[in-house]
Amino acid sequence: MAFSTQKDAPPRDRFPSLLSLQQSEDGKDFRQLAFSPSGAEKLAEAAAGYQAEQLRRAWIEVKLNSFGFARDESGTVVQLYRTQDDFEAQWKAFDHGTRDLADARKALEAAQADLAVRTADADRAKEAFESATRSFQGDRESASARKAFDKASQPFREAGNQLRQAQARAINAASAVKEAEANVAHSSVWTLYRTGDLVLGVDAKGAVVRASARAARGSLALDDVVKGGGAEAQGKALSGSVAAAVVDRAGLLRRVYATPDDVDRAAPSWAMRSYAPDGDVDARLADGRVMTKVRFSNYVDVVDGEKLPVLLSERYLLERLDAAKSRLKSADRWAIMPYNWGNILLEIPRELVQAPIEIFGGRDPRSQHYLGRAYMYKTEGGATEQHGFFRSALGFVDILNLLPDPVDRFYDPSQFPEAVTVKSPVLPGESLFSKSPVDAQNEKNVLFGVQSLTRSVRHAAEDLDAARERTLARFSGGVEEVDIETRRGRGRLAEDGKTWLSGYHESSVKVQSGFVQVGSKLIPVAQQRLSEDPSLDASRSTSDRDEDGSVTSATPGALFVDRVERRVKVYPGAAGYATQAAAMDGYGARVDERAQDAAAQRPGLEARAAAAERERDARLAERDGVSAAERDLWERWHRLAERIGAQEALERRIAEMEASIKALQGRIAWWDRYLKRLEEARRGDGTGPATPGQPWTPNPMFWVWMAFLFALGALIAAFWHALLGRRRPTRPA
Repeated sequence: MAFSTQKDAPPRDRFPSLLSLQQSEDGKDFRQLAFSPSGAEKLAEAAAGYQAEQLRRAWIEVKLNSFGFARDESGTVVQLYRTQDDFEAQWKAFDHGTRDLADARKALEAAQADLAVRTADADRAKEAFESATRSFQGDRESASARKAFDKASQPFREAGNQLRQAQARAINAASAVKEAEANVAHSSVWTLYRTGDLVLGVDAKGAVVRASARAARGSLALDDVVKGGGAEAQGKALSGSVAAAVVDRAGLLRRVYATPDDVDRAAPSWAMRSYAPDGDVDARLADGRVMTKVRFSNYVDVVDGEKLPVLLSERYLLERLDAAKSRLKSADRWAIMPYNWGNILLEIPRELVQAPIEIFGGRDPRSQHYLGRAYMYKTEGGATEQHGFFRSALGFVDILNLLPDPVDRFYDPSQFPEAVTVKSPVLPGESLFSKSPVDAQNEKNVLFGVQSLTRSVRHAAEDLDAARERTLARFSGGVEEVDIETRRGRGRLAEDGKTWLSGYHESSVKVQSGFVQVGSKLIPVAQQRLSEDPSLDASRSTSDRDEDGSVTSATPGALFVDRVERRVKVYPGAAGYATQAAAMDGYGARVDERAQDAAAQRPGLEARAAAAERERDARLAERDGVSAAERDLWERWHRLAERIGAQEALERRIAEMEASIKALQGRIAWWDRYLKRLEEARRGDGTGPATPGQPWTPNPMFWVWMAFLFALGALIAAFWHALLGRRRPTRPA
């Protein structure tokens, strides 16, 4: 293991292997960490302790979060069943697994055959439609082409719809076959238990030391001992149903609430821990009001000065989900419910009577009385004015809605007041919308519409699934992801009347147990190396929010999303800690064995090292000799290259001088010939040489030509004067 002593050490996912770390520039800042046998023993003990903590809390959560559960052949809890119907449905599926599998396969064959027929029909309809389309595009004025196109369109659409339905049936049939095959495989190795039969033995400190239950279906009896606790205390065993429990980080039971009445009595003093960016908050304020723009997470109790989470029975989560669904259904149908039929019948006369008020007073009937509430319930919600006794009495007799009764509409959660007053504390299984909240500052009743109730249903369903998966993760490992978005909305004025508050939060909670998706593979969390996947990095947060796991945030700069925070918490589970403990088991003996092997191999290794050093020295000496010879050769080459260059320059100079000599010899030969002719001319033997540079000699016909030209000019002049004399007119006397 390598670790860095630098404060700004690079993240672990940057180096996929030890070699990549050693060859990087950051490698010099890392040190190697080795475990001694005693250190490995302590690590194994710590892993076994964590395993016991996970098992203690896991069995408590099984007691709280299920009607029944299943274990595989290894004794690991692999499934939880929320209700009796779920439990009996699984039992029935196991009993009729073979028959159901045969039926599912027949249904799959029929679906595949139907899919083949629908595919052929769709292909034929497509071909006919494309042919009609081409004909129509070629001649849009043709009535027959238009008629053929219209005739082919309807079968094409119907064939496409039938094909999609057949594909969906084939996919569902294939899923049913896989589910039936899994039921057949599990029916012979899974054992079913009822949670009501589960008995948890507890020691004096509150640690679960034994889990036992008789098998409802199957042969694997449950009588597991949880290590790390003391002797089982008399009278502290958990049996039957439990409404709630307070458990610390070590998995010790600090308080147990056996009945719902016990929970209702204690719940008003609990804090309502709710999701919020930069750390969760208590939604229940000191003055008794309840915050509206947060999402409930869990209750927190104080035991001996320590704040600890309250683990509630799953029945409260189911009650909360059912209440949210019921209120959503009522809000969606509020305008047409029987108690509003009178309002529906009176709307026409009300419109006639209120027309003058609407024209001269400017009242909007869609923001008043029945219509205002009908529109309001379709949005996030709204607020209505609080009426006293006399105003309520007048409103009862005002069947024509002549008195004003404005209704405020909220289009996003930011328009709700920051906190509201409730008539009674919000108990487990309840929600804020069921407590008749009031905006005391503005003296208005706060109502919740379809959009906010839809969000409440989604949150309740997510919390129900997360509780189940979180319990399974205690056994086999899992990952919990919480995403919190800070969004911008229309907003409203704060209670001080000066600040404009426009933000609200959207959140989602997801827990995945057993296996996690890493790339294209499903990897068991218990066997996953966290360094291989940055999303599974369970490093502690630098903001002292250890309970949140790894916390990252970003500001995307989007139009409606201002900030996003993600919390990732990894549950290694009892299986993961068992793997860690097994890896350290026998580590000391393996270290001793490696030390003995090293001591036995040391003489031979030292001899090989000495021989290698001698071989290295010989090779180095040989290398030095070759290097010296190479240097000498390079020096000789440089000297020869210099001489060759000088010789080539001298040869070029000699060639230039030879060319100059040849040119001079030619000039000397010409002057010799010229001198010879001068000598011949002096002796009278020849005509003599021409003067150098004179291109011609005197021509004896020169003066003859000159006389001829002079005579010709005179003749032309005489002829010209004669012509002029003939044309000149005679002067009169």
